[in-house]
Amino acid sequence: MPIPLIRLNKVILPIVLIAYCFFVNQGKLERIALPIFLIHIILQFSFLFAVLICLQKLKILRFLFSSFIAIDLFVLMSYNTSLTISLIMSMINTSPSEAFSFVFINWIYALTIIVFVYCLTFLPVPKFSRRFVGLATLAIAYVLIPAFLSAKKLTQTPQYDYHLTTALARGYSTNFATVEYLIAEDVVWRFPALRSFKGISDTLAYVNKQTNLESSWENVEALSSDKDFLVLGIGESLRADNLSLYGYYRETTPHLEKRSESMSIFKHAYSAGTNTWSSLPVMLTKTLFEPDLSKSIVNLANDAGYETYWLSNHAMIGHWDFTVTAIAKQADHMQFYSEENAGVEYDDRLIEDLKEIASARKQKTLVVLHFYGSHPIFSNRYPEQYSRFKSDNSLLDEYDNSILFTDHIQNEVIEIVSKAKGKYMFIADHGLGHQDSEIPLIHDVRPDPALSSLKVPFFTYPTIDFKLDIDSPISLFHFECIFSKWSKITSTDLTKDNYCEKTKSNSTVKFIDSNLKIHTKSID
Repeated sequence: MPIPLIRLNKVILPIVLIAYCFFVNQGKLERIALPIFLIHIILQFSFLFAVLICLQKLKILRFLFSSFIAIDLFVLMSYNTSLTISLIMSMINTSPSEAFSFVFINWIYALTIIVFVYCLTFLPVPKFSRRFVGLATLAIAYVLIPAFLSAKKLTQTPQYDYHLTTALARGYSTNFATVEYLIAEDVVWRFPALRSFKGISDTLAYVNKQTNLESSWENVEALSSDKDFLVLGIGESLRADNLSLYGYYRETTPHLEKRSESMSIFKHAYSAGTNTWSSLPVMLTKTLFEPDLSKSIVNLANDAGYETYWLSNHAMIGHWDFTVTAIAKQADHMQFYSEENAGVEYDDRLIEDLKEIASARKQKTLVVLHFYGSHPIFSNRYPEQYSRFKSDNSLLDEYDNSILFTDHIQNEVIEIVSKAKGKYMFIADHGLGHQDSEIPLIHDVRPDPALSSLKVPFFTYPTIDFKLDIDSPISLFHFECIFSKWSKITSTDLTKDNYCEKTKSNSTVKFIDSNLKIHTKSID
């Protein structure tokens, strides 16, 4: 005789929720005693079950609640962190091919959350005794009440003052900023899914924000000649530590190594963030609390009389004014080769147009080349003839092969720039997690990313002396100052109050995390 579904659910649903509670709280075992940990699990399980009981006849709300928890779970499994504005905006601004690649790489996690959402949404919730009702009430109090009791203490710290300052700068009210802070600092310990609250609230604020894209640089002056040819290359997901140019054990950059005597190679450059959406706007603009797109390097070059080009192998999917696409649109000429399908074309597609620009230009020119580089899936980033590295670690092999092809592309660009008697500078938007870490060769979007995932290649051709020590840490957070020295284009926004000189540091780097919080870290 078949077991009634309602009885089976008394086993299935508790198992699913208990497994979820153990998974999202496993890090707490290192900080609290086992008995306290088990009490925490029981109360958290009771809280979740109480919510499902309250919503058992409201399928839409159950689905939304389950999806909210599941999305946080999916991000935790994929990136070992919570949902942030950077991740949300990266998803919103992704192309169909990028979305498919992401699901393909994480198909096991995707299948897991589908089953998870189904169980929490459609399985009937069994009835429990009045004793459970009392436990559920205690669980709800456990999740919410401690935040109110600790509110006064938490809001009298330097961390709260910093949070409030940045929140007000983004247009939040003091009350909202305080609630957001209490959730992040207290409530999430007992209900981890609320880690995503800040990411969602930040995203809603940003998509409704008006952004000025017109140049606001003051007193721009160009000290260069009328026929200057400047080319800025921007790599994608490129770890400096995986380039043989930087000492990597595999020969991934043979062409660049042959040219190294004619290049300035900065050995310790760090990106401004760990994914494209957060890092590039910071690197390409003057940034205080957030990127000021009106003060981009493209606008700076425009104001200096340069003809500007933006050639990209990424997709043009910028729906809001604070995306990388918004900066690209400031250029006089813009080309996105992959349109909606980012990465379909290999990066050598940019080479032919660069040749034409170099030969046909009649005035001083800036060209920005935004490569697709080593964006996952790595095996799609290079032609078959660059499949040189083969070992038991196919992921690492494919990543290094993509760098080998990038080396070929960079050699081609340098050849064009050299013939045109121009100047070339190359940086990367961010790196990836170390291949032997818990986030192997994926975006390190954790609140406290490893510095190695921020370390990126940075070089110029030909050699140049703009008072940067090649052996000292260089923070690309203030890349606008580096660009100014390299291009010889300046503005009083960069010179007054000794702004650019104050940004230099030989011992620290500055970057923005995936929640758009600015960090300054010491380099050992």
